Amino acid sequence: MSQGKKTIYIFTEASDQIGYGHLTRCFALYDAAKFLGANCKIMLEGHVHNEMFFENREIEYCHWQEETCLSEIYLKNCYCIIDSYLADKEIYDFVSQNAKRCVFIDDFKRLNYPNGILLNPLLLGETGYQLSGDDSIVLKGEQYVITRAEFRSEERNRFLTTIQRVLILFGGTDALGVRESVVQHLSTKYPEIIFHVVIGNQQSIQEIEKENIRYYYELQARELSTLMDSVDFAITAMGQTIFELLSLGVPFLPIQVADNQENNKLSLKQYFPELLVYDARNKLDLERIAQLFGLVREEGYRKKFTKQLLNLIDGCGANRVISILLDEKNRREYE
Repeated sequence: MSQGKKTIYIFTEASDQIGYGHLTRCFALYDAAKFLGANCKIMLEGHVHNEMFFENREIEYCHWQEETCLSEIYLKNCYCIIDSYLADKEIYDFVSQNAKRCVFIDDFKRLNYPNGILLNPLLLGETGYQLSGDDSIVLKGEQYVITRAEFRSEERNRFLTTIQRVLILFGGTDALGVRESVVQHLSTKYPEIIFHVVIGNQQSIQEIEKENIRYYYELQARELSTLMDSVDFAITAMGQTIFELLSLGVPFLPIQVADNQENNKLSLKQYFPELLVYDARNKLDLERIAQLFGLVREEGYRKKFTKQLLNLIDGCGANRVISILLDEKNRREYE
């Protein structure tokens, strides 16, 4: 790393099965750190085979969730960010005690965190966090939602009267294995619509051979952003992707596939109580998904969606977080 610059370590975990949402928001923070002139390295617990996904960012595989390995990293005078749902409280304590300043990212009050900056990057944010230390602060709300710079758009109100191109994506892993069934059912029921299906993480699938289905594999951020920007609507899991779609101004039907997406659902409903959501955790009802898709296609619903949700995220959340972490008085925005 370059001498004379502030140094930030970002600690997270990911594998071919979990953690892609965490990793993408860590990428956003990494890019913001570099933009603001800091050295930065992502310390990754686990292993991701598709390293093209890293897009030339500096990443080191490391068992940082074991204190014996963590203690080998020189943290004095360094800044740290931890984005984890696996690390023990003792790991957070160690980093807080040894680093200059820390950000702890938390989606659902997983722990009582030590002295530092608590980041709850949801639209509304949790309340009631208990932090130790006189200079601890909590960052929450739409201005601290983290999205990659590639997904920032100035044009967010591009309302279309008809839907002809629909994006389908279920995160990096499609944990419940619902994507192929959803694609098969909707492409049959709506043959006039072109469905653009994103496959990630070296997944092996049997492509459905239909004229109204297009497949995309392991897209990098700019490629995915361009694809999102080209469609009229999206059907998506309720993870990090919903914030990137909101930042670009793309309306969507969210499908909950994991327990840790509950707060995302509640946040969206606070802004748009009429939001239609399908919960796939216990049962996959394809006819119900098709019914919901028919409802969200209606012009009146999409106008309400656009009015309530599509101007919430400005794409500068990562930049704000890094500025506060580094205690920069002159906070710069992405250009």
